[in-house]
Amino acid sequence: MKINEIVNNNGMRCRLSSFGARVLSVEVPFAKYNKQMILGYSHAKSYQQDPYYIGATIGRVANRIGKGQFHLNGKNYQVCQNEGEHCLHGGSSGLSEREWRIEKVSTSEVIYSYCSPSLENGFPGQADLQVRYHLTANNEICISFIGNVSQPTPLSLTNHSYFTLGEGSVSDLSLHLSDHRYMVSDEDNVATGEIASLRQSCPSISAANLLRLSTNTPLDHCILLSNKTPDGQRRVAWGATLEAPGNNVRMQLYTDQPALQVYTSSALGPPFLPSSAVCLEAQGVVNSINLKNVETNIVTPTQPYCKRIVYKFSPQDELTG
Repeated sequence: MKINEIVNNNGMRCRLSSFGARVLSVEVPFAKYNKQMILGYSHAKSYQQDPYYIGATIGRVANRIGKGQFHLNGKNYQVCQNEGEHCLHGGSSGLSEREWRIEKVSTSEVIYSYCSPSLENGFPGQADLQVRYHLTANNEICISFIGNVSQPTPLSLTNHSYFTLGEGSVSDLSLHLSDHRYMVSDEDNVATGEIASLRQSCPSISAANLLRLSTNTPLDHCILLSNKTPDGQRRVAWGATLEAPGNNVRMQLYTDQPALQVYTSSALGPPFLPSSAVCLEAQGVVNSINLKNVETNIVTPTQPYCKRIVYKFSPQDELTG
């Protein structure tokens, strides 16, 4: 495991690890009383026994694949079942538990690569993957995912940071979403294909899709994002805003991913507290390879994977005056 730090001239800094191509810490200079924006372990070695995917790159397929099975090009595939009968976050020893190669390092950028061999955790085809972290002068952490594959295969990567914005509970945070539609899930949190509205299932949401988060109302929802251009292509657009008014921090998320898993960390355990942070996992639609009415996550040698996530940090009072 190798640790690097990227910084900008504003005093913002972000520590990264080659183990799981992870984000270990994010510090902003303008926070009122706590500069640390995400959950992290006190000791780097703890990440090697981490069951919560803290700050990790997730894949090959983020979220759940029902029964760990799918049919592709006339063949049935059984991938690793690491959450009951389902596949979660690419299976056991997924990308979050791999040592990634460092391809480039500068004061503002780190590029990691990993070659996932064919049938690793059961997924077809070799996948040559790259994750690029770039810290801009505008206090943006830009994450770029690239995947080149040897044959058609599902691929959906994300980052699994737990955002606190310097607070100790999700009850101290508010969340503004770009859309209210989400994928209905069964008792195992596997999407069924039905689409519903948070405005019917979550009484605290406003007409503008603003949520005051609460420890009493846990969220683990796959939100569908409206970031398509008129020609049907995904573009990098605003997906969500998380705010901590008490600590004077706002984080805006932009992405060209089709979905955003919002998880308020109700299942966290020691050394962390349940419901102490929010994961905003921009990714493909959960279980999409087994559903007919949602965007596919299949990539091919001629249509490689290329997605972006941007976390932009600013003082909460900067835009509100």
